[in-house]
Amino acid sequence: MRALALRNRLKYWRHKLQIDTQKEFAEFLGVKQQMLSRWENQTQQPTLETAWRIKEKLGCHVDDLFEWIEGSE
Repeated sequence: MRALALRNRLKYWRHKLQIDTQKEFAEFLGVKQQMLSRWENQTQQPTLETAWRIKEKLGCHVDDLFEWIEGSE
């Protein structure tokens, strides 16, 4: 049986905006660099409230910040 997992796309957005470092992107988003690192490495996910603030700064939909991936259980 396959399981679905939610993965954020923040690293994609950082590269799309041509922002070189996590530090610069974190400052742009108004979050700590350590938290952004955890999100980009998929060890944690932003809360819904934080995702809402990020989508406002990026000018996108919340759906554009995440993707579903298939995995095995």
